[in-house]
Amino acid sequence: MTYRTTLDMLFKSQEFVPNYKCDSQKNLMAIIGGLDFVTSSHIAEITSFFKIPQLTYGSLPQEEFETSKHSSLYFMVPKEDHQYIGIIQLLHHFRWTWIGIFAVDNDNGEKFLQKMQPLLSENGICSAFIERLSQLAHFEEFQDFFQTISMISIHLMNSKVNAVLVYGEALTILWLRFVVFPVDPNSNKTTLFGKVWIMTAQIDFILSGFLINWDFQMFHGAISFTVHSTEVVGFKEFLQTINPLSDYRDGFLQDVWEQAFDCSFPKSELQEMQSRKCTGVMKLKDLPGPAFEMEMTG
Repeated sequence: MTYRTTLDMLFKSQEFVPNYKCDSQKNLMAIIGGLDFVTSSHIAEITSFFKIPQLTYGSLPQEEFETSKHSSLYFMVPKEDHQYIGIIQLLHHFRWTWIGIFAVDNDNGEKFLQKMQPLLSENGICSAFIERLSQLAHFEEFQDFFQTISMISIHLMNSKVNAVLVYGEALTILWLRFVVFPVDPNSNKTTLFGKVWIMTAQIDFILSGFLINWDFQMFHGAISFTVHSTEVVGFKEFLQTINPLSDYRDGFLQDVWEQAFDCSFPKSELQEMQSRKCTGVMKLKDLPGPAFEMEMTG
């Protein structure tokens, strides 16, 4: 899908014909994204032929910096290994020497644990538990997924740890929310609020409209590492003036509005839906902080 989408971006047409631009006069100048290293590498395998630069701001393990051979792929973030030392210093500062660990269940998660566990041990910090958060890839896995979530949730409730280290990707927060607030309405939620969540820089809160009303209170006060950035003058004011219904509107803005506000714009080719209608009165500044940030972050 990554290869196909990249080719679509380069040679967009009604039918898929690689190396022919049938309906576009615009040249692709660059690609910017916070994708993981594997996805970014797949894109670069194609775009490097055309000397199209790709800028990625996703946090990356050190060995991936060193092994990348793509001349068109530029990393905009510091090496991830620097965060590991910061985590150790943070735990020492608050004297959190008995912690829990959640890691995404993939190669990056395993590399993180291989590097982090010896560092914790050398510095007198013990892990009460290590849980791997799997990504729900297919609907058939849904039942097994929730059984696993329930087991992890019980484990977390019974644990005496106050600090929990979380390593993952954008969707990890959604899976973690299931862990903290299981689907069972009779589950005891209050015991989970005493935990301090410590997260690495690449974890984002990805929320669309239907998730805005979810309770994310358990993450208030979480400690997250971030990439340093300076304030961009006028950026917040620019966001406040955006109107998807203006004369200069584009399809991308309308997509943002539909996802962020859980609403829809009328489309002539589609039958009218019963969902809430998007209006120009809806402003980005009115969205909850986790759903949309008005600051330009690192």
